[in-house]
Amino acid sequence: MLDDDDLNDMDEWLLSFLADHEWASPNLLRQMYNDDHDDVSRQWVSGRLTRLREHSHIERVHSDASEVRLVDDPREDDDE
Repeated sequence: MLDDDDLNDMDEWLLSFLADHEWASPNLLRQMYNDDHDDVSRQWVSGRLTRLREHSHIERVHSDASEVRLVDDPREDDDE
């Protein structure tokens, strides 16, 4: 599991977006992120999502889909 110190600014943004929405695709996340930040590629977003998924913070909505949802927010573990 990651903790708050392991997260970069994009990780924080992705977690916040997914906390506010039921699910999202990497392409939607890239488009929404690029609206308010420097442009990033879909591959960069996918890489960050893969890292979060490897640490069990997000999961795919369906096993054969790219859409993801939040399952465990590492930013909330600080109070424990």
